Amino acid sequence: MRLNDVFHVIRAAHGSTGAKKFFIIGSQSILGAYPDAPRSLTASFEVDLAFSDYQLAIEVDGSLGELSPFHDTHGYFGHGVTEDAAILPKDWKNRKKIIVHPELHDVEITFLHPHDAVYSKLAAGREKDFEWAKEIFRLRLANQGQVAQLISQCDDPDLREKLERNFLIATGKKVEDFTE
Repeated sequence: MRLNDVFHVIRAAHGSTGAKKFFIIGSQSILGAYPDAPRSLTASFEVDLAFSDYQLAIEVDGSLGELSPFHDTHGYFGHGVTEDAAILPKDWKNRKKIIVHPELHDVEITFLHPHDAVYSKLAAGREKDFEWAKEIFRLRLANQGQVAQLISQCDDPDLREKLERNFLIATGKKVEDFTE
């Protein structure tokens, strides 16, 4: 998927819901920082659109979701989720990137910073998330030390333990190797 594909999904989601603010989580969020990110990071056919309004998430899933006519026509789709679908560090908003849609000037798109996207992927802890994190580190589009720092600042001991374990799986290194 490319940034223009994300914009296409946003145009369609705006048209079906009237929403003017969109929050991209998941692997496609890398396109906010790196519009020409390698396909190895953007291979997913879905754009995760997170909303504070549960109803908007349902509307996007219904009109643009997997197996919808939109998906059948374009080969990619929008997945509506609520904002709590992504587990993020407490200060992620300081690093977010907002882009005004190039065609819909009253529509804002918020993208996660790559470090926050990795953090979220490690919190999810699925095999595909480990592969994505390994690849973003291999390509040096995210810094292991900075992600380790975010993990070390996690206040929830259970979540921090999970993040540390998953960081080790993704990098072969311990968080402490970067924070001591």
